[in-house]
Amino acid sequence: MIATLDADTIELVSPSLMRYASRRIGREDVAHDLVQETWLAAVSSMASFAGRSTLKTWLTSILRRKIVDHHRR
Repeated sequence: MIATLDADTIELVSPSLMRYASRRIGREDVAHDLVQETWLAAVSSMASFAGRSTLKTWLTSILRRKIVDHHRR
């Protein structure tokens, strides 16, 4: 099965990503921005998604790196 980042996928996965980011950041506005950055990064690197994990796991790993970068700033 080929993973896609269509509107249905975004609608399905976004709440989970928001919960993950909100718990780690503590600010809803910053969490929302980081989730948006995650989607942008995923779109630009979708060709590199090899399917060795689920799409949700892959997106969460991108978000985790965005959160770490945020804390470093």
